[in-house]
Amino acid sequence: LLVEVQALVDASPLANPRRVALGLDGGRMAMLLAVLHRHGGAAVYDQDVFVNIVGGIRVQETAADLPVLLAVHSSFRDRALTGKTALFGEVGL
Repeated sequence: LLVEVQALVDASPLANPRRVALGLDGGRMAMLLAVLHRHGGAAVYDQDVFVNIVGGIRVQETAADLPVLLAVHSSFRDRALTGKTALFGEVGL
């Protein structure tokens, strides 16, 4: 199954930034954000993070970890991935 992953990272005016995962487990997204901070050097702790799996599909496969992580990182750094990019891969601690 091929899915499109979208992410938006934006500065939060709130003391507790929002974490919204549509079509993805919220706990898994929290772990991926921690991995991104620890190993990727991207501190999104003061940012609102929204992740959406297009089409209302619920993804439980861990192969979606890498696309989610790179979509978040791309939005955080404000750098688009190329239009012909396809990714899959599980991300561990």
